[in-house]
Amino acid sequence: DTLVEERHFTVQSLSPSVVKEIFDGYAAQFESHLLKKLNYETPKKLVKYLLGQIELDEIPLSILDLGCGTGLFAQELKQRLTNSQMVGVDFSSKMLKEAAKKDLYQKLYEEDLFSYLDREKEKNTTYDLVAACDTVPYFGDLEKFFEKCSQVVRTRGTFLFSFEAIEDPKRDWRFSSNGRFKHGLEYVMSLAKKNDFRGEVKLETLREEKGERVQGFFFWGRSIKIEEADKSF
Repeated sequence: DTLVEERHFTVQSLSPSVVKEIFDGYAAQFESHLLKKLNYETPKKLVKYLLGQIELDEIPLSILDLGCGTGLFAQELKQRLTNSQMVGVDFSSKMLKEAAKKDLYQKLYEEDLFSYLDREKEKNTTYDLVAACDTVPYFGDLEKFFEKCSQVVRTRGTFLFSFEAIEDPKRDWRFSSNGRFKHGLEYVMSLAKKNDFRGEVKLETLREEKGERVQGFFFWGRSIKIEEADKSF
């Protein structure tokens, strides 16, 4: 499908089984390939961006890392936020084995992201920070992603993720020939508003691909949803 141009506009998401197979086979050389060959600095840059957005009294103590992979984002974050408690979710068992070696997470779950988020909602669990570093490029339609994440971000909590920029910012998304999705800025910001996030973005170089810089954005959103307790006043 990635090689057939007309299908780029109809594929809405990569199935969990496809992504699992890709990353189970990629786990052993994942970090070496990203860091040495693709000059991948998204985790480091994303953590720096987050810390520039929050005040000292807003340091997130509970963090959910969606699509945590081998823990590159958590590794960067833990260096700066030593007291934070992190939970990682990914459906690649081999990536999670690599993450477990770093001893960064209180818990790691091998599960589809949406299934995990549904369970957390049922338990009324919320987090100070929900982060998805380089996870969004495996989704096309982000309606469900925003909706489910918003349900587990506490009021005044933070939603943080990176996404690759589409050439036409007015389009919603596009499935690229490299098997990843790019998203439009207007689309992302409209979903943020719809799901009660006051959002900001920063343009960044995410990595290199075939000698070219891959441009994208960091999204930072503050949850401004009104809790039931607040509505009674």
